[in-house]
Amino acid sequence: MKRLTMWLSLLMLMAVTLAGCQPVAPAPTGGEAATTSEGPTPGGMIQLAIIEDPDSLDPHKTIMATASSIQAWIYDELFYIGEDGLPKGLLAESWESSEDGTVLTIKLREGRMFHDGTPVNADAVAFTFNRMLDPATAAPAKDQVGPMETVTALDEYTVEFVFSDPYPPFFFAASTAYLGIISPTAVEELGDGFGRAPVGSGPFMFDEWISSSQITLVRNPDYVNVREDRTNKGAPYADGIVFKNIPEVGTRIAALETDEINILGLSRESVPQFMDNPDYSIIMAEDTASFNFVEFNYTRAPFDNPQFRRAFGMAIDKEAIVLGAYSGYATINYNPYPTGNPGYDPAIGEEFGMKYDPEAAAAMFDELGWRDVDGDGMREADGIEGIEDGTPAAWTCWTYPFDIKQRECEIIQANMADLGIEISIQLTDFGTMSAEMPKGEFDFDVMRWTWNEPVILSLLFKCPGWKQLFCDPALDEILNAADTEMDPVQRLEYVKEAQQYILEQAIVIPFTSDWYMTASRANVNDLRYDATFGLTLEDVWFGE
Repeated sequence: MKRLTMWLSLLMLMAVTLAGCQPVAPAPTGGEAATTSEGPTPGGMIQLAIIEDPDSLDPHKTIMATASSIQAWIYDELFYIGEDGLPKGLLAESWESSEDGTVLTIKLREGRMFHDGTPVNADAVAFTFNRMLDPATAAPAKDQVGPMETVTALDEYTVEFVFSDPYPPFFFAASTAYLGIISPTAVEELGDGFGRAPVGSGPFMFDEWISSSQITLVRNPDYVNVREDRTNKGAPYADGIVFKNIPEVGTRIAALETDEINILGLSRESVPQFMDNPDYSIIMAEDTASFNFVEFNYTRAPFDNPQFRRAFGMAIDKEAIVLGAYSGYATINYNPYPTGNPGYDPAIGEEFGMKYDPEAAAAMFDELGWRDVDGDGMREADGIEGIEDGTPAAWTCWTYPFDIKQRECEIIQANMADLGIEISIQLTDFGTMSAEMPKGEFDFDVMRWTWNEPVILSLLFKCPGWKQLFCDPALDEILNAADTEMDPVQRLEYVKEAQQYILEQAIVIPFTSDWYMTASRANVNDLRYDATFGLTLEDVWFGE
């Protein structure tokens, strides 16, 4: 149990990072007709916008953010992270760790049921994790279970997890939708069709998927909510959730204004029009689990050269990105790590980060052999080994079709044009983009990752990298130390060491951590962010 206590102490450190979750305008406490002596009145549909269809709702077939935002309501997980930063039991009732931290034994809550009426028991949990571990599944989220070796049902409600090494991040990973527990019966019956008709045990049940239009979930009437951070301990108050596919930001805003949707994650430029409007409420979190960055095709020159990558990073105006892409609703972040995560230290970014310095960047490009030889204002290769003289300094910024991501590329495009470098922009949906990345047929991309646990560094950078194009044994040594260190204080020292190394090698170019902002119609009550920035949709009820 000593090891378990140390393991949990690390997550306690996360609690201090969650103070940035601040309500800007408190959600209304309800109209006169909305409550009874028994409490909020059930009914109504939560209407949300998504910008594209998920690739799948099978947690072992996707790491797409849109998919996760829907899966979170269909599946229950073993744990959730409480307001104190510690793991709490959801499907897990209790747990204990071996002295060396390599064996975790979990006792499940009895009586939990999947939406198809089958029991959530040890066999179902073992099935879920063993399916993820199976190489034939090719689960893109498999890295999140780290050095997990075996999962065994010891009896009807007891599961044993065995790891080759201690793995502190497991508690957080097992609180996310990617590790949600799935119905073995439904998987066996539906096969590949499970991703279009998922079955979990969560507060909402899958109902319908109309491609390119909407996905509908309905209330699980038998749900018992054991989360301490939810006020509603029974089935959700809302009849269900409709996720409407609305790709264009202007159309999403119009949909909120016309009550076609009633909750919307705000684009940064749209915040002012809702901020002081009594018809809406806004919740906001400033210290978040996100960071935005440029990453490269490390197998392709000149992006295989750390010095070139550093010059590239110094050419990017991060303040312009905060203002131009985020309308100021983001924090300049020079660290390759979210501002809200344990182990974030801005001093590292200040000392080793790539601050905007176009004159120094121009000098470095010259030194590296990218010069304006013919006087036309554009740089070309001049005496660079492995690159033909005269090859233009022209590359493509690849990202997915989010307005903010496109604007980030456009600002980078303008910054590089000032230095005689031509940047084109290519927009590709994230599912296709992530599938194409391992082929290595691109120059650089603009990416956003969000993860509340220090293991985000390993998920991104540990060999062969999340897109299978990067490997640095020296960095792996640091990350392996962080992933297996049971002393929480020492673990965060490794996390800081990894951040410094990533910046010294200019492996990625961080530029911002974006704020989380959500608007709702004024009749939406009890909408909040929880400790991991999920929305409290089980508590939501509608007043007049």
